Order: sequence, then C-alpha cells, then structure tokens
Amino acid sequence: MAILLLIIILLAAAGFGVWKYLGKGWFTDRTLERENPIAKIYTQSYQDDAQKKIDELKSEASYTPADLLLLVNPYGTNTTGLYIYFQTDEAVSVSYNIHADGYADFSRTLSATPSTEHEYQIIGMVPSALNTITLNLMDEAGNIVDSYSFEQQAPALLRGEEFTTLTVEEGTSTQSLGDTLYTMLGPQEKATFTYQPYTCAYDAAGVARMEIPLVEYRTERQTFANDLMYYNISYNTIVGVNSLGKMVERYDLNHYSMHHDYNLGYRNDLLVLASRDDDTTTEDRIVRIDLESGKVSELIDLSELFSEYVAQLSNPLDENKWERFLQWTQFTSYSAMNWIHVNSIELVDEDSVLLSSREMSTIIKIDNIYDESTIDYMIGSPNFWEGSGYEDLLLTQVGEFSLQAGQHALTVETDDSLSDGQYYVTLFNNNNAICWGRDYDFSTDPNYWDTGYDWFQDAIENAGTPELNSYYYKYLIDEKAGTFELVESIPVAYSGYISSVEDIGSTKVICSGIATETVILDENNDLIQSMTSNYDYWWYRVFGYDYQGFWFE
Repeated sequence: MAILLLIIILLAAAGFGVWKYLGKGWFTDRTLERENPIAKIYTQSYQDDAQKKIDELKSEASYTPADLLLLVNPYGTNTTGLYIYFQTDEAVSVSYNIHADGYADFSRTLSATPSTEHEYQIIGMVPSALNTITLNLMDEAGNIVDSYSFEQQAPALLRGEEFTTLTVEEGTSTQSLGDTLYTMLGPQEKATFTYQPYTCAYDAAGVARMEIPLVEYRTERQTFANDLMYYNISYNTIVGVNSLGKMVERYDLNHYSMHHDYNLGYRNDLLVLASRDDDTTTEDRIVRIDLESGKVSELIDLSELFSEYVAQLSNPLDENKWERFLQWTQFTSYSAMNWIHVNSIELVDEDSVLLSSREMSTIIKIDNIYDESTIDYMIGSPNFWEGSGYEDLLLTQVGEFSLQAGQHALTVETDDSLSDGQYYVTLFNNNNAICWGRDYDFSTDPNYWDTGYDWFQDAIENAGTPELNSYYYKYLIDEKAGTFELVESIPVAYSGYISSVEDIGSTKVICSGIATETVILDENNDLIQSMTSNYDYWWYRVFGYDYQGFWFE
C-alpha cells in the first residue's frame, strides 16, 4: 500500500512538473486544437497538407492566364482570399480589378517586377457575391499588354454575412483616402462582452475585403517583417503568415498570456505585453520573442521597476496564502492584482519604449530595455504620484489642460523641425480615469476636468453620448527640458475604454471603440468620412494599412 501511495505521489509530482514546465498556454492550445476548427488551421500539419495539395496541382498541368490555378483560401487564413498561379512566356507584371454588382470596384497592383512565373493571393473579393476579376498583364513600362477576366463566387464571412458592409457617412472634406484598408481589430459583442475572433479589413466604401479568422481573443495589431505579417491568434500564440496566406512561423508563449499590444523591436524581435500565468500580479510584464530562433524570454518585470510602489499596495492574494498557492499552481482562475494595466507599447528608439498604463492614467518611458531597464520619465498626475517615491520622474506640464485619462494607442512621431530630444506622442485620450489597484479617487484630482470616473456608466453607458468627450491628443515631449505640452486636441465620440488614433500621411484615423465609430479627418481636421457598425459590437482598435510591400506593390 505504501509503495502504491508513493507511486501516486511521484506521478502527481511529475504531472505537476510537466504542467509548470510547459505552461498553461501549451495545454490551452492543445484543448483548442481538439475543439476549435480554426485552431486546427494554425497547426503545422494543416499548413503542410495545404502546401502539398497546391504543389501537386501545380505539377499536374501547365497554367496560363487563360487557364489559371485558382483556390479559395487554401491555407485557411483569409476567408475571401484567392490563391492564383500561372505562367507567361514573356516577363510581365500584374494588376487586377474586382467587380461585384452593387459594390465599388477594387483595384490593386500585385507586382511591379516583371516575371514569367506568377503566384499571388488576390485580396478584395466581396463576400457572398459573384466577383468578376480582371487580370492586367503589363510590360516593363507599365503598359497593359493583355487582359483576362474570370468569375469567382466568394464565400460568406465566417463572422456572418451581415458584417459585409459598414455604414459610411461622407463629411465636408473632399480629400482622397487613397488605398488604405481600415482594419477592425478586436470586435466584441456589447451584450455579452464576448470577443468575436475575427479581423476584418474594409475599404473606404465600407465593404469587407478581407477576413482573418482567429482562435480566440482578438488581434491587437498587424506587424510586418521578414516578408511576413505577424499577428496573434489567441492569448498564447503569435503567428507569421506570408503573402500567400501560409503560416510560416508560430510562436507559443507558454507560461505567459499576452494582452493589449505588441510591437516590433530593433533586434528582429517582437516585444509583447504579457502576464505571467502563475503570478499574483497581472498585465505587468514585457516578453521578447526572437523571430529567428523562436525563443521566448521575459524582458521586463514592471513590478520590479515599480517595486516601491507595488509594496505600498494591498494584494488580496498576498493576504490569503491558500489562494496564492492555487494561483501559483495555475489550477484556478483567481484574479491576480491588476495594479498597472499596460495597454500600449511603442518604441522611442532602439533601446527605449513608451508604455501606457490605464490603471495609473500615466505614460511611462523605459530605457535600456534589453539590459538593466530603468524608468526614464512619466507623464501623469503629480497628485496621484505624490509620496510614492516616483514623483521626481514626472515631466513638467507646460500649459493648462486636463491630463490624459485611461489613454490608449501611443504613437511616437518625429519631425525634422524639432530640436534634439524633442518628439511628438499621439494617443487616444479616453478621458475616463479609474483605479482598481489602490484607494485613489481621480474625481478629486484637480489635474482632470470634464472627465469620466465610473468604470461602467461613464465608460460604457455614456459611450457616444453628449455627456462626455474623448480626445485625440498630441503631446510635444522635450526630454532635455523635462517637459510635455499639449499641441493638438480633437474632441471625438466618447469611449471610456479601448480605442485608437493613428496618423496616416495627412489624415487622422480616430476610433472611438465603444461608440463603434471611426472618423477620418483631413490635414485641416475636417471630416472626410465616418464609419460606424451596423450591429451592437465594439472595435478595440481601427488601424489603416495599405499592405504595400506585402500583398500589393
């Protein structure tokens, strides 16, 4: 009996050791692959089978512009993507036009480099419609030497046919929008707070031209490097997909779960905001993924950088040792302390990043990120940080204005006219100040006015109403002077959570996520157009991508 008991104990210990070594994410992914058909798409076996089928078809016949090899979404990563292959006797480049009755035409250039072998993914078919696609073959001078047309029925969006279009309202500005595709990231049902695991891109007419299915959660952004598009498909996994739609790389975070954002680093890596699954604090780590080796390593533990501040807080899991043990073993879902809630990461230079803390309504610059990281400066309320031990790190405010509150989507911009040490930071000022990690009442802080303070009523119920505004903010940072100044402020529909801003050339794309409204402004901040959802869901972010150098020339 004693021997049997010893064996049981040893097996349990071994099982627990495997659990701790592989991480919760590994087990979650295996479960999803058994139960979720989309999870199977993002496996090496699925991608290998798709590639084998394509290679066999390519070897079975000779394909010409008049007799193409066409496959709808063979790799499973773009619902309306069309794989196309053919050869030509003469070297030509290729452009195309898509026509579907009742919708605006969609035209792009696939390659400006002449070739005799052509393998592409056609982007832009209208879902659930019969699409007439015209291929234009062009010589080195860009002259069309031949054209071929064919019809292709596009599948419906996996998300539902009702999401094929958005409501678009024209503004007073006549400025052209160009070829930008407005990529809606992180749709979430309002009634249930449930993420819809799809990324859709819409043209300026509000027509869906792409749908990327995900396993769970939401995609935070799309980043491009090494001829791949990187995006997350779940809390624990980021993939690299090539222009044909094939998953080439897969990175599993194992002991970590990502949240909110990631960005390309300067060492062929991704810097990922993450939580350690077996910790008692959450949303306070930065993880590095080496894109060549696939190695995942922890880069920064913010609870160490802010150790004096964290020591002043009360963590419920510290007070209950049993709950802390259960949290550590990962067998439970006890909530870890969300003391900082970092929601955005943006590189300032090759060794520094800006972070946005929603919990603190503070922007934080971290230096020396690849070695012994230090806090360089912060932008936040002196009242909030008074007596914390970190108040001397605050930049000095120039001018009178309400500070950013619950901000999202930081972007660093440089300008040749600026002096050394100066740069701009744009952000979505949600204008909703909340604090869960400590007993602090932002409503009594004189650095905020006309601001929301309630996590539900102000942040969600008042979204898009005249009660409050959110803002496009643009700060001028002067590191040498130790100051920040608000140089541009644009009121937009109120969204207490999520949301994004982005400057694209001379236009501004501003997404009020909970109001499900995106406005596109010209260089004078006049409205070019707005896009709104036809259904009750939110957008976490809306980023504009032209996908040039990836899908298009």
